[in-house]
Amino acid sequence: MMNRRRTAAVAGVAALGAFALTGCGLSKPSALVTVVSGTESVHAEARCKNVGTDQAKADACATPDSEGLKKPTVLKVSEGADVGVGVDTSVKDHSWQVIVGSQAGPIITDKTYYQGFRVPVGTFEQTDQNGKKVKSLPVAVIEYGKDETANKVWLFSLEKK
Repeated sequence: MMNRRRTAAVAGVAALGAFALTGCGLSKPSALVTVVSGTESVHAEARCKNVGTDQAKADACATPDSEGLKKPTVLKVSEGADVGVGVDTSVKDHSWQVIVGSQAGPIITDKTYYQGFRVPVGTFEQTDQNGKKVKSLPVAVIEYGKDETANKVWLFSLEKK
């Protein structure tokens, strides 16, 4: 008798939980992109969505200090370290690309991982146009839509360990 009550209670709780989840407005989770170097990794959700061909929107998305936008996710790396990028399977279903600094990598299709760049030695010893020491190396991951315009953008920043 006690065993039936437990079974009924467990079934009731499971049904109630499923019912509650269907009505609470949960949406599909946003696709994550992960940047990996050695044993360290960070991941982030898309910073911008539906960028398209709007240059002002693309510029605002790519600018780390734009008002109202989060700063890029930071990964501490050593100079000369290999860096890889992994994407959610929903991103794999589109074409995507990794841009490190101003260097664009190949457009990737049907893959969830890209191991393709090394942090150049001396990166964090350089100075920018204003004579300030470079503290980070920006990394952008762009998912392209069917019309080959930017659909989603993830931003990361590599900083010296």
